[in-house]
Amino acid sequence: MIPLTRILLVALVTCTACAAPATVPTSPAPVVSSVSSAGPTAASERIPAGASWQRTITAADAKRSNVPYAPEDMEFAPDGTLTTILKFGESAWTQFANYGGGSMQPGDAGTYRYDEEGHLLLTTSSDGSTARFAWTVSRDTLTLRMLGVPSVSAGELAVARMMTEGAYRRTDS
Repeated sequence: MIPLTRILLVALVTCTACAAPATVPTSPAPVVSSVSSAGPTAASERIPAGASWQRTITAADAKRSNVPYAPEDMEFAPDGTLTTILKFGESAWTQFANYGGGSMQPGDAGTYRYDEEGHLLLTTSSDGSTARFAWTVSRDTLTLRMLGVPSVSAGELAVARMMTEGAYRRTDS
């Protein structure tokens, strides 16, 4: 059975303001150890390729986000946490999580690019949908905020936002 958090992360929504899906690689994004970080103010500034970013979500976060599912259905660890890692390659991303408190496992993957305004467009390999994000990188922190109003249920949107939005700490530097 596929975990609910992975199914709903895939529902990361088809955002009608986002561009069409791109070709998706089959392997996780590589990790590069020395990359400088930048903010999205100029076309040449991007999230550092090769970077890994981690954040821990709590059952309290799920409740605050109005996620309509119980933490055990969301595969939170027994301590009420779920740690996620986003890895960015040159054009591919992979999301990992410690579902049920176990070791890190891939949850979703796909390609990414930037629109003309510098917003991050994440396209998922699972269903080809694209989500659009405002983002900033400041020192060792990546912050993501979903933009637009995706066409999914309120519960699915709450899970997608809980799984992606927020501040991530860089773990590969």
